[in-house]
Amino acid sequence: MDFIPTRSIRLPHSESNTSSKAMREHRTTIREFLGQYFHIGGISDSEDIFSLGFVDSMFAMQLVLFLERTFDVQVEDDDLVMDNFKSVDSMTAFLARKESATV
Repeated sequence: MDFIPTRSIRLPHSESNTSSKAMREHRTTIREFLGQYFHIGGISDSEDIFSLGFVDSMFAMQLVLFLERTFDVQVEDDDLVMDNFKSVDSMTAFLARKESATV
């Protein structure tokens, strides 16, 4: 009797890999930016930087400007909600949504 594998093998999709690579690069760039202003080495990418006390209203505006200039996205008034900026993960997801909307 021949062995028939029960698991399927998922082959990489080039667009998915490119997108995934870009998101990793975005995540790294965001962490580097945040690291210029406060020590983030001990926090995870999902932790809320606002509730941890790292961000005040002035820095929040600086963060928005950083994202716009660095990643060439337009942050609209409707985008200015805490969930888009509260963590490295949320900012990375926000950028992915903005970039997919322009494609």
